[in-house]
Amino acid sequence: MVTDLPALLHRLERTAATPDAAAEPEDGAHAADCDDLADVLLGLGATAASARWRTLALLPPAPSQLAAALSEVRLLLLGLGVLASEQTSSPPEPEADPLARARQLLAGSQPLPPPAEVAELAEALVAADDPDGALQLLRLQAVMGNLHPDACLAVASLLARLQQPWDGERWFRAGLQRLPDPQRLPRHWFQLARLLHDLAEWDGALAAVEQGLAMDPVSNWGRNLRARILLGGGGRHSFDQLAATPDALPDDPALCDSLLEDRRRWSRAPLGPAPPPDPLPLSLPQRMQLRRQLGSPQLVVLLHGHGAEPLLWLQAQDVLPAGLTVQPLASREPLPLAAALTSAGFLVRSEQPSSLLTVMAEEGSPPVDLLVVQRPGNGRLPAALGPLLAKVRCVLTPRGLLTPSAHARLAAHGGWLLLGLHE
Repeated sequence: MVTDLPALLHRLERTAATPDAAAEPEDGAHAADCDDLADVLLGLGATAASARWRTLALLPPAPSQLAAALSEVRLLLLGLGVLASEQTSSPPEPEADPLARARQLLAGSQPLPPPAEVAELAEALVAADDPDGALQLLRLQAVMGNLHPDACLAVASLLARLQQPWDGERWFRAGLQRLPDPQRLPRHWFQLARLLHDLAEWDGALAAVEQGLAMDPVSNWGRNLRARILLGGGGRHSFDQLAATPDALPDDPALCDSLLEDRRRWSRAPLGPAPPPDPLPLSLPQRMQLRRQLGSPQLVVLLHGHGAEPLLWLQAQDVLPAGLTVQPLASREPLPLAAALTSAGFLVRSEQPSSLLTVMAEEGSPPVDLLVVQRPGNGRLPAALGPLLAKVRCVLTPRGLLTPSAHARLAAHGGWLLLGLHE
C-alpha cells in the first residue's frame, strides 16, 4: 500500500488544483482516494489523521481545504519516514516553521505563495492565538490578487469565526459580487445570512437565506436559519405559517423541537394574527382629495410591514385601483402579509431587503405613488428612506414615526396619518 503512496498523493493534488470549487470528482474517485489515504495513516498508527481523511471522504472539501490537508499530511508522512523528501511537491529545501514563514510574508520579505499555502499559514497563525496576523495575511492575499472572490470569501469566513460580523458581511458581499453565478453555492448565502442574523439585519438575512434555499430547498442549515431569522425579527406569525407548510422546517427533530420551544417563549398569547379592526371611512371631500393626489397609482411600497390593515383600510375607501402592485420591503411578518394582500386582490412582489430603497431613490427611477411605513422592529428607519421621500406622492405612517417636510396632512385614521406632497 505504501509503495502506491506517491501516485495516491498525486491524484489528490490534481483534485485540489481544480479551479471550480463546485466541481465534484467523477465516479467517487475523490472519496476512494481519501479512504485509501485514511487506511495508510491508520496502518501507520496516525489515528487522528486517519479519522480526518475518513471525514473528507464523506464530506468532499473545497480545493483550498484539500490542499491544506495534503500539505499537513505530507509533513506527517515525512516525519514518519514513509515519504522521501524528493516526493513532495514543495521546493527541495525544507520549509521553515509555519509561524516564521507567515511572519516573513507579513513583513513583505517574500512573495506570496499559492492560495492553498496562504490558507494553511493563516490557520497556523489562528492556532498560535494570532488571529489578527491571520486576517492581515488573508487580506494581503485578497488585495494582491485584485480581490479574487475565493480570497474575499476566505477573509469573510475567518471574520465570521472570529465573531466580527460587520467586517465579515462586507467581505462576503465583495466575494459574492465577483463570483460567477454557477460558482455561487448555497453555503455562501447561508454564511452571509448567519452574519446578518448576528447583526440583527433581519431583512437582509432573510433575502440571503432565501437565495441559498432556492438552490438547496431541503438544506437543514438553511431551513433552520430562515426560521430563526423570522423569530429574531419578530415575525412570529410568519413562523407559524412556515411551521404549517410541509417541509418548510428542518427535518431534524432536535432542530425542530428547539425552534418550537423558542416560538413558545416569545409569547404566551394564542398563535395567529389578531382580526383587523373595522375600517373607518374617510369623508367624501377627503376621498376626492386623496384620489386627486394618487391619480392612477401603479406601485405601492410597504416598508416594515407586519399587517395588511393600512392598505386594506385604503382599499375600503375605494381610492385604490384593482390589481395594484405592492412591493414589500423588510417586512416583520412577510408570509401572512403577502397572503393577506394577495387574497385582497393586490399583486404582491417578492419580499426584498430595505437596501432596495437606495435603488428606488436613484435619478431616473420611477416615482413611488404610495409609501406605507410601519414601525420597525428595531426602532430604526433605514437611512435610504430620506432620499426616497422626495419622490413619494403619498405617505401612510403611524402618528409620530415620520414627518417629512415636503408632505402635508390629508387624513387621519386611528393612530395613522395620511400625508401628501404639497401642491
